[in-house]
Amino acid sequence: MDPFAQKLIDFDERKSFGEASIPYASRYSRGIRLAGLSGVDVSEDGRVDLRGPDVYANADFEMQAAIAFGFSADAEAIQQQTPFSCQGAQCVFEDWESLSVCSRCSNITDQLERNTLSDGGLYNVLQFDQSLAQIDPNSTEYSLPNGLFLNNIDDRYGPSRKMVYMTMSGTADPNKTVAMSDIDTLIWAQTIIKVAIKPDPDSNDTWPSFGVRASECALYYCVRRYENAKYNNSRMSFTSEKLKAVERDPESWASLTSLLQASDGLSDKVLKSLAYHPHDSFIQRSDLRLRSADGTRGWNVSDTAVYGISYYMQTFFATCLNRENCTQAVEDWVIPNGFYLSASSSDGRQREDYRPSTAKVLWETDDIEPIFKNVAASMSNALRRGADGEVTGDGTVLSSTTVYKVVWPWITLHCFEEITALLILTFTILSTYRRMRRSNKMDVWKSSELAVFAKGAALETILGGLHTKEDLEKKAKETKVVLFEKPKEAEPNASDNLLPSGQDTPGEASIRQMSLALW
Repeated sequence: MDPFAQKLIDFDERKSFGEASIPYASRYSRGIRLAGLSGVDVSEDGRVDLRGPDVYANADFEMQAAIAFGFSADAEAIQQQTPFSCQGAQCVFEDWESLSVCSRCSNITDQLERNTLSDGGLYNVLQFDQSLAQIDPNSTEYSLPNGLFLNNIDDRYGPSRKMVYMTMSGTADPNKTVAMSDIDTLIWAQTIIKVAIKPDPDSNDTWPSFGVRASECALYYCVRRYENAKYNNSRMSFTSEKLKAVERDPESWASLTSLLQASDGLSDKVLKSLAYHPHDSFIQRSDLRLRSADGTRGWNVSDTAVYGISYYMQTFFATCLNRENCTQAVEDWVIPNGFYLSASSSDGRQREDYRPSTAKVLWETDDIEPIFKNVAASMSNALRRGADGEVTGDGTVLSSTTVYKVVWPWITLHCFEEITALLILTFTILSTYRRMRRSNKMDVWKSSELAVFAKGAALETILGGLHTKEDLEKKAKETKVVLFEKPKEAEPNASDNLLPSGQDTPGEASIRQMSLALW
């Protein structure tokens, strides 16, 4: 197709719009809580005295997976797990507010107290094989106000032998934290004391020549505002911030179980606590409610979800190191309830020991704050994905549609070209036809081989037997040619026939045709 014809068809892109959505959570109730038929009473210390099986609770599996994923993935991967619906390659979403999980971390190294009169026996308690034990009454120990501590035997324990590098304490009770006592929607707080810099395993340095630091991070229920949410070719992006003017409704989380009220002797601590407890969790509660400052809006979490998430947190971040009489109540566990240490093996190499599994990750990272931010973000995704009522925010699908169109002005040029060619052809045919009628004969065109064919036999004696271009040109130059025909009355000349001497002279018509052939 010629270029002018190609211009007849063009294409363009037009924007089209569709509907998209993104879920947000106003209430979350997933999880499990099981309580048997039991006699209940209130103990002297204001706790539930349960005469029967312990209460079992656990988080929904999707929430469990979200917590583990947040602990191991980076922030970008977690953001891509944001639930949404977009029937296209590009979408934009309106801003929305949702029940979420927030995190907060504090450097509490300045809260550490140093004691040089410790026995250094922590390693004996934590090691898997307790058949060997060593103590030294003049060892260095670091401790925090919540009871967490770290010690080793001075001038004996170190990287080349054995050493406790990190201890942890986790709780869901704000009163047992160092810097998180003001959080009344606490899910979990993790306190850590660790050696500041990872020592060289081949180093001969010994305790207490290493620097020590302490930190504490918390996860808690909150409300976040999400803005500038966009989906573009498989990548989700948005920004979010915690709403500061949101607080726990003091009338929420009330006991709905008869005989287990404040008037029955339950302590204020038990009534306010969000922590799972094998006995206290027997109390059925109204939803935990977060409300706006003006009280017009609220976000709820059911008691089943609160107990279940709390239970899973304590199994994920802590372990009972009591060796015996381990209950399901974290507050009954000894401190620490997590650690990381190294020990010399029989072949001279260092082996590591840690509990729970999350302890190794917390030891290997230099800054634990991003880890807890990621866990909070991943849990927030699970809250929105599993929220009650499938409440969604609005969005818009942005897509392009290819439109083909005929560019009609170009057809004018195309028609002009065709008409011009037709006129030239017609003029040529008519002109040739008129000349033929006047002279009653048709000229032989230069591009025609008929003239050559017509005199091929006559030229055989001159050019016959020659096969190369050079030979043909040489012979043609040596042959005499008549340029002008003599009058009829003139005496014939042998050169008029373009033939060598001695050959018959052709007629006038033959000479004219042969001359044309040589041209």
